[in-house]
Amino acid sequence: MRNITIGAMVCAMAMATPATAQSVPDDVRCFVLSNAFAKQAKDAGGRQLAAASMAFYMGRLDGRADPKTIAENVRRVGAAIDPKAAGALMSACANHMGRSEQALQTAIRALAPKK
Repeated sequence: MRNITIGAMVCAMAMATPATAQSVPDDVRCFVLSNAFAKQAKDAGGRQLAAASMAFYMGRLDGRADPKTIAENVRRVGAAIDPKAAGALMSACANHMGRSEQALQTAIRALAPKK
């Protein structure tokens, strides 16, 4: 079995799919929504999906912005979320996370030894 390095996976992922541009405020919006849905979802599956989404966006933010910038965006973006649009926005966030997960899985499969 071949050893696969993190660098090789990242390179393969970059070649497999184009990067999805998303700003820090977009990631903060998804983080805030995920946090709210993780606390308020009525079913366990919904809570788990929201918690996974929250972790995904926290990781994106950790690599892209300092804590002060994130906090400023949480105040600004979080206050601007229309509760009537929250469900559709959360769906878009979860879809983005799903596309990223799929791209990574595709890249990893591409690196697997051929049988």
